[in-house]
Amino acid sequence: MSYAPEIVVAIIDDHEAIRVGMSAALRASGRFVGVREGAATVGEFLACGSSSTEPHIADVVLLDPNLGDESDPKENAEALRAEGYRVLVYSIADNVRLLRRAFAGGAGRGVP
Repeated sequence: MSYAPEIVVAIIDDHEAIRVGMSAALRASGRFVGVREGAATVGEFLACGSSSTEPHIADVVLLDPNLGDESDPKENAEALRAEGYRVLVYSIADNVRLLRRAFAGGAGRGVP
C-alpha cells in the first residue's frame, strides 16, 4: 500500500553529494517524507519550479546558506518565501554571519 507523503522537501545545495545523501536519509527516515529534485542554486530551483505544472514543487526547502554562487542567504530566503515556500536553513554553522543573513530573510531556525 502506498501512502502520500505528509511533507514534500526540496534541497538547495551546491554539492550534489549532499543533495543525494540528504535525499536518501529523508527517504529512509521511515516517515512520510517526499523528496523532490533539488538544485545547486536558488535561481536554478525557481526556474525548475516555474516550468512545472504544479505551483509549488515542495512544501519546505532545505537551504544551504553558503552556496557556491556566493549569493546572499537573505536574498535567497526572501526569493523562496516570495514564491510561497517555507525555508529551513541547515549548516555546519561555520559562518554565523551567513546564518544570520538567512534568518533575516525569513528562513526557519529549526524543525518543530
